[in-house]
Amino acid sequence: MLKGKRSRSRVGPSTPDAPDALVPAAPAAAAPPAPPAPTPSVEVVDFGSGPVEVVFHVNPDGSLGGTVALTAHVEAGAWVGESAFVLENARVFAGARIEEEALVVGNVRVHDGAVIAGDAMVTGGCTIVDARIDGAARVSGTCRVGGGAHVTGHAKVRESARILGPARIDGKSVVEGNAFISGGHITGRAVIGGRAVVRPGDIVDGAKPEAADSVTGGAADAPRGAGDTADAPTRLHDTA
Repeated sequence: MLKGKRSRSRVGPSTPDAPDALVPAAPAAAAPPAPPAPTPSVEVVDFGSGPVEVVFHVNPDGSLGGTVALTAHVEAGAWVGESAFVLENARVFAGARIEEEALVVGNVRVHDGAVIAGDAMVTGGCTIVDARIDGAARVSGTCRVGGGAHVTGHAKVRESARILGPARIDGKSVVEGNAFISGGHITGRAVIGGRAVVRPGDIVDGAKPEAADSVTGGAADAPRGAGDTADAPTRLHDTA
């Protein structure tokens, strides 16, 4: 009788590097646990009108962000910069960003796509959606700003004004009353009020009297005379 060694069957080609089918694979190394997110603690801060309980918002990347009053609400998907403030009853929703030293206070609502940055202040009962407000801009009252609008410089948007399109408002301009802005560029020291309408392509420059011709439904309420200075404001209001 012939005698020999019994060999095990192998899976795949018989090569020196082929693993034995009967030997289990080594388990994969477990991933190290993620570091815990910082837990915000309640602090008391006096902003000049009495003590306010605040926490520091935890940003989506886990970093500790800016100051949020306990009476305000910032969703987990929103970003609040380290030096920014969200106070009183303001609401900041996921996808919005409050950056640098911006202040959001009152009953403001800041929605997805909105960025409040620089030294900008948004107060009152405004609603901001898909717009950028920065520089030293001030937005107040019950106005609505959205549609890709950009409010910057020292511009002011107040009362019940609506900016609902890709407009740029800068310089020291003011948009107030029930004005409706769907586009264009408002600059210099222009004042848009009443029920005036500024449309895409319009340019309203506070240093140029002919800017009144660019406004639909508006007229200058203080016509220029020969003695007017170059930096006098252009005031545009509806004629109805």
